[in-house]
Amino acid sequence: MLSHRSTDRSGNPRAATQEALKPFTPTVSLILVGYPGSGKSSVAAMLVRAAHVPVLEMGDVVRIEAAQDACSGSAIEFADRIFRQGRSTYFAELLLKRVSGEPRPLIVVGPRRPEEVNLLRSSIGPVVCIALIAVEDARRSRQREKLAADSDPELLDYWQYRDGVERAWGLDLTIQGADILIDASGALMDVAYRVRRAWVRASRGAARPTC
Repeated sequence: MLSHRSTDRSGNPRAATQEALKPFTPTVSLILVGYPGSGKSSVAAMLVRAAHVPVLEMGDVVRIEAAQDACSGSAIEFADRIFRQGRSTYFAELLLKRVSGEPRPLIVVGPRRPEEVNLLRSSIGPVVCIALIAVEDARRSRQREKLAADSDPELLDYWQYRDGVERAWGLDLTIQGADILIDASGALMDVAYRVRRAWVRASRGAARPTC
């Protein structure tokens, strides 16, 4: 398990454009964590074109399970109910069943709880866990773009509610426990470039990604 922590805040748009999608062969799996709108899914979609590895979204696992539960409500309400029952690794266990037989390494997007990351580390290791940290304005802008909607007070209330629920699940601790923290407030291509660079270095066995 990679244990060194660093904070990568550098940026080079020219290098990002040239290098983010350049093919490479990772030897460790990548876990991306962060708050909604931090760019996890978008960055994973860019990186998979370069790395050609399976991508699994924790959110997809939650939504599939919620859809099969007659009294679940929304996916986030369903997940909250599961976690309140003390089943902290329930969705990570389901995800691991889905990756059974999949080639390694892979990308896992969106674990919220430290217990989930710990289980994934022990099950699909070696792993590098990267946390994407974006200011609220950047996150809200991305969320509005994803929904193709203008600013809406009701949506803002929902996003703030979701942030609060995921914070209660322990997402701050998950982020703090990541191997690498990356400032994800800027252009997503630049973020993808820096994640790729850290992933390549981790795959080469480097303990200290260049910052």
